[in-house]
Amino acid sequence: LSSTVEAVLERKPPVVSLDKVTELMSEIQKLKYQLSLIGGIDTEVVAEYEQTKERFDFLSEQIADLRAAMADLEKMILELDDIMKKKRAASFKKIKKEFDRYVKILFGGGSADIHEIYGESNDEIDESVENVEGVEEKQKNKEKILTGIDISINPPGKKIKNINSLSGGERSLTSIALICAILSYNPSPFVVLDEVEAALDEANTRRFAKIVTELSSQSQFIIITHNRVTMHAADALYGVVMNNDGISKLLSVKLEEAEKIDEANIDK
Repeated sequence: LSSTVEAVLERKPPVVSLDKVTELMSEIQKLKYQLSLIGGIDTEVVAEYEQTKERFDFLSEQIADLRAAMADLEKMILELDDIMKKKRAASFKKIKKEFDRYVKILFGGGSADIHEIYGESNDEIDESVENVEGVEEKQKNKEKILTGIDISINPPGKKIKNINSLSGGERSLTSIALICAILSYNPSPFVVLDEVEAALDEANTRRFAKIVTELSSQSQFIIITHNRVTMHAADALYGVVMNNDGISKLLSVKLEEAEKIDEANIDK
């Protein structure tokens, strides 16, 4: 014990300069003055701080969740965009093939093709930012978007550079071929056609009726027409007639049943 006491007594206190003491005293006086300006600590302030901190922590967690959800959505959008591009490319390839086939059927030969037309995106780039290199990079990587399709067609014995050079009947055949190509790939439950063959002659109307009969296994066609060839290819006819009294009357005939009745009358 005596040795321990002697060791403690031999220790020298730390030497502090007078300037350091003066500096510390000045700092203490400043802090006291600031405390006097602030005043005493109110207990409600502590409670308010706890509530504010709890609210801040809650909102911070919500923001973190939202950022994570945004990142997941952006990833999903990129994946869906890639899937849609692949499916659209495959669909466009099949429709292009069917379009050429239907053109050959309707025109009795020739060739046809459809091409995609791309244009630049309309998204504006803020060029007022300081990072000029970033703006230039964005302009270089500006995504091109699909703006439409271009149709090229060469009927038998002709070489057409512009679709506007086609006659009215040839344009109708081209439109019918494109519509039928889309329907063959993606059938619709109901298809309504309003006098689409009005500009066609009898031979072309027969070809049109052949295609409609082919597609009728997948879709139900409702055709408004005055063409006898188209009527002959239909399964049922619905017409509106007007009697002498000026009252319109609806008539319907199923050709299959009409043929049976006609055959029965012939046998009699």
